[in-house]
Amino acid sequence: MQTVIIIFGAAAGVALLAFAYSLYVKVSYRSHRKTTGDRQTQNSSVQPDRPACPLCGTRLVPGENLKSRIFHPINREIESDQRCFILGCPHCLDRTKNLHRKCPVCGKSVPRDGYLLARLFVKKKNKHHVHIIGCSECHKKL
Repeated sequence: MQTVIIIFGAAAGVALLAFAYSLYVKVSYRSHRKTTGDRQTQNSSVQPDRPACPLCGTRLVPGENLKSRIFHPINREIESDQRCFILGCPHCLDRTKNLHRKCPVCGKSVPRDGYLLARLFVKKKNKHHVHIIGCSECHKKL
């Protein structure tokens, strides 16, 4: 009888520890998400589902676009994707603001005259998909 009580007590203790750990993980994830969330502009019309700049992380307001250069393929039948340079958003390209521009692939700092190398896939109904390959710093030619 005493062993059954010990087994039930140990099982209850393990369940209580698992429950406390799950609560701790939830609370720490929420606080981490609040402190390291994406930077937003001061404009009140920013929507939470708006796209963010891949260089600086600033959310774009309606009407703002990324600056990019798209190179069209020579033979459209062979290549389905297009090479693309992403220069940045109006916020990180602004010389007066001092936003940190970071490559999402290698993590290195990207200078103001640097860019991201990407592949642009144009799908049906004029939808675009961009795959970032790296930055001008991690793809330097020696």
